[in-house]
Amino acid sequence: MILVSVENYLKALMHIEFDGQQATTSAMAARLSVSPASITEMTRRLSAEGLVEYTPYKPVELTGQGRELAIRVVRRHRLWEMFLHKVLKLSWDQVHDEAETLEHCSSEKLIDSIDAFLGNPQFDPHGDPIPDKEGIFPDIQDSKLLAECEVGEMYTIVRVRDRSRDLMEYFSDFGFYLGKNIFLHHKLKDDHSMVVELGQQKTVVSNFIASNIEVVRARTLEDLKIHEKGMVDEINATGMLRSRLLDLGFTNGTEIEKTMIAPSGDPASYRIRNTTIALRSDEARKILLKNG
Repeated sequence: MILVSVENYLKALMHIEFDGQQATTSAMAARLSVSPASITEMTRRLSAEGLVEYTPYKPVELTGQGRELAIRVVRRHRLWEMFLHKVLKLSWDQVHDEAETLEHCSSEKLIDSIDAFLGNPQFDPHGDPIPDKEGIFPDIQDSKLLAECEVGEMYTIVRVRDRSRDLMEYFSDFGFYLGKNIFLHHKLKDDHSMVVELGQQKTVVSNFIASNIEVVRARTLEDLKIHEKGMVDEINATGMLRSRLLDLGFTNGTEIEKTMIAPSGDPASYRIRNTTIALRSDEARKILLKNG
């Protein structure tokens, strides 16, 4: 039977690798909240067992066998998070700690049953990919940190990195959820914090917060190709333009098809509720589409 400490070590290695970092002794110690000496001892032990490749003063890497075990732990953890969130309705700042316990006492048969019951989800409540029973991860969107994004653009949150209870509660309090659209107004030069808008609410987020939120550029009506369909998520407009778009039927959940583009490239025609409507590019960019 694999010890809990071993499973946590292997899982931490995979998390560090997934974030594009190097698994140094200090990085592992910080991730697991243990002393560097304990990490070194565990590393030597697992190296002797063929689970990691270890050379003193160099980053640790998983072997094939170690990676297989790590993937199984990650799969159990993330499926438990989804079950707790979707079925038991725990908030995303609560599921991590509970899943940390459940992942170590669940059979593969139980995990496969949970996976089937949930409809084989590809991502957990925090946006992390869930490997299937064969250990294969789903394709991941090319995302970047909010801290690295350009001002004046709308983005969609696809993943949050930190799992601390305080940070997850902060995300919940300010509405930073997966799939949420966020507009980056401007950055402050002194401390690299930024002013963002979610819905109609503006807030200032620190560079640390922005460095733990992964986003993709929000998809708008203008991005549709001819005869491609999309579904309205929200309207990023105020005043008379917002009222006009809503009156035309661009409400949440409405399906739209792009049917034609003028030779000059502007305007374009869209099919909505059995009616064809022409919109300028600057109007179409205000209509955000749901991912997928």
